[in-house]
Amino acid sequence: MKASCIIPTYGRDVSVVTRTLESLLNLNDEFFNLCANIFIVDQNSPALVFDSWLDSVKEHEIEYIVYDAEVEPNSKIYKSDKARIIHIKGLTPSLPIAKNYAAAMSDQEFLFIFDDDVVVNPGCLKSHIEALESDKNLGAIAGREIVEPQQFQRSGFRETVVSLIEKFLPAPESENRYKLNGKYVGRVKPNSLIFCRYESSGEGAVEVDTVRGCYWSIKRDVFNEAGGFDENFQGALRDETDLCLRVKKQGYKIKFLSDAFVYHKRQLGGCNNVSTSYNSVLTKYDNEFYFQYKHFLSISPLYYFFRLLPLVLETLKSTRGLSLIAHIQFTWKFFEIKTSSSRKKQYESTFKKKALL
Repeated sequence: MKASCIIPTYGRDVSVVTRTLESLLNLNDEFFNLCANIFIVDQNSPALVFDSWLDSVKEHEIEYIVYDAEVEPNSKIYKSDKARIIHIKGLTPSLPIAKNYAAAMSDQEFLFIFDDDVVVNPGCLKSHIEALESDKNLGAIAGREIVEPQQFQRSGFRETVVSLIEKFLPAPESENRYKLNGKYVGRVKPNSLIFCRYESSGEGAVEVDTVRGCYWSIKRDVFNEAGGFDENFQGALRDETDLCLRVKKQGYKIKFLSDAFVYHKRQLGGCNNVSTSYNSVLTKYDNEFYFQYKHFLSISPLYYFFRLLPLVLETLKSTRGLSLIAHIQFTWKFFEIKTSSSRKKQYESTFKKKALL
């Protein structure tokens, strides 16, 4: 056994989470030969109850452990010959904290990080581990995401905007290593523009700067060397991109494997509340702003403004125009922090922890 699977969950019905768990167990030998444990980081209150589901999967002989973070110190899980599900509860809701907590408990060589609403396809674990083992300079692997249902698929508007940017800002030939079928998969440009197409299919592997957070893997030593997830991020956006950029600063590569994919059975709940919650939109703005501050403070605020414009326009109707007002306010705030040392110090004083750079 070589890997741990980490599944944070919040605001989901137990049936959604057990579908993801079953997809892993149904990999049979691929899972049981490669994975020592699954960490369910349960941030719900009350915590999810898995008793009836565990009865239905007794044939797999899984060891189930409940770990209460409120009363037990974080420590490595003891070794076992059986695969285990470690149900962690009692943490304050925070996606970066949840993933860091589970990673700190793992003693395995590789970490797989999954959303709680994916169905894992055969070959996902094996192909990642083989790639990571074959290249000492490879730090992490991004997997392909097939989104279901259609309402959560990449919007035609967003793809049109991205395609226009690529057309009018052509890239040099050196950028081809980041492209599959002539298009970027996971590129973070020096001007902060981000191109993400993790639904891309094709043969072979291409280099990427970031991953899709619903399904990816990383060497645990690389994760620790980079410092893990920055816990100043809130919700579910840009924390994995931030970590990936820090991994690349350490000199490691990240690649995308299109033949290893999950079905992302997205639904309202968890982090998918953009269409119904203005607070969710504000959380995304906070994360985008913090990400821009950390990695692209030296560039023009105009790049920040245009990078987030698709998000603004997609949420304009559901927020009754408030997303545009918020976007202008955040852009002005970026300009102030960029040009005023006192404003920068004031912003930094709001951090829960020192920023990981």
